[in-house]
Amino acid sequence: QTFFKLPGGRLRQDEDGVTGIKRKLIKRMAPIQEHFTPQWEINHLLAEWWRPEFDSLLYPYKPPHISKPKERKRVYLVTLPEKCLFAVPSNYLLRAVPLFD
Repeated sequence: QTFFKLPGGRLRQDEDGVTGIKRKLIKRMAPIQEHFTPQWEINHLLAEWWRPEFDSLLYPYKPPHISKPKERKRVYLVTLPEKCLFAVPSNYLLRAVPLFD
């Protein structure tokens, strides 16, 4: 069985979602060059899921009886420039996934 994982991770205490996803994308997918900064544009929040307890179920809403959920996952739309350079680690596989047909 195959599964795919989106780049991401935990946010630092003082950063918002857009700053955090830029930091994670640069860390995981940008080539290591001194004078190169990728011009990724974080556009819209596409989805948000909540994990109220330490179980495997994610909900598209925060249940009303939960005051402190254990996890919140967000998916953002990232616009790439016309020409872009990726550094994909050897244990990763880069896939282009269409969001619509």
